Amino acid sequence: MKLEFINKQNFNKIIKELKDLYKVCFNKEISEEYFSWIYLNNPIDDFIFCLATEDDKIIGCYSVIPINIVINNEIIRSGISMPLLIKSEFKNKGLSTKIGIKVYEELKRKKYDFILGFPDEVNHHNLVKKFGFENIYEIPTLKLVVKDKDIYHINRCDIQKIDIDNDFTFDYSLLINKKDSKIKVYKDLNYLKWMFKKNKIYEYKNYVISRNKVVLASLIMTKYNDKIEIVELNSVDKQYNKILLCKIFKDVAEENIKSINICCSVYNREHIILEELGFENSTPINYFIIKKINNLSSDIINFKNWDIQISDFKYIYLNTL
Repeated sequence: MKLEFINKQNFNKIIKELKDLYKVCFNKEISEEYFSWIYLNNPIDDFIFCLATEDDKIIGCYSVIPINIVINNEIIRSGISMPLLIKSEFKNKGLSTKIGIKVYEELKRKKYDFILGFPDEVNHHNLVKKFGFENIYEIPTLKLVVKDKDIYHINRCDIQKIDIDNDFTFDYSLLINKKDSKIKVYKDLNYLKWMFKKNKIYEYKNYVISRNKVVLASLIMTKYNDKIEIVELNSVDKQYNKILLCKIFKDVAEENIKSINICCSVYNREHIILEELGFENSTPINYFIIKKINNLSSDIINFKNWDIQISDFKYIYLNTL
């Protein structure tokens, strides 16, 4: 058995075999486009992907998606822990521990401060027990069941001129550089284009309120059958959030949409607006965990300080609505 890190140049050579490994571990088909998008198109120029092979065949892998985190308006190097995959016949032989330790040592060498995890219920236990991840919170989904009465909300809102900017051609500098006390994933224009415009898995629509093409608020959503998922909601002033939400209400009133989902902490300013509009706690509930690599302060493990949105973890297990 051999453990080794591969680079982007060699990654294309293993995509087909990696696709087969995901099929074995998750019992679902993952497109080759997904692997190219998530690993090769990431605008952050780093690559952390460890392979376990035996007789030149892949038997497991573990990777981290590089991201930047904003803490007190300072950008910190971090990452998202992806699923640790091991073929069933090689489980319970210490392989997952070996590959995990190897990845964390590489992160330490590269001076990552910490990494985030959003595991499913199967992987959560192992990451906490085996690898020292700490629990931050269980994040509920807020859900609005669409009913005729939701038309009432439309009439209460001043729905101004709202544009659609799916190509991200507007100026997002106010949102990108907005100063606040929340810890969150840093999303510059390159990140936004990678996550939403170049995403080959989901089709997103980006509603914006702007002044002279300078974006004051943005709501990014995707639709799946009769459901809508709001994956990003950002603004320079919370008054704009309600306008964008009411715009969604107006649109769904003309379609056969049964529910709208969003992820929002009770400690965020948007939560009270969502409650007022009829959103309620629902499932799925998502684990949010963190692992110290070099530095981890008490502020970082306090969920009150975080602003996590669905787009921060949606791509990990390719969750559908």
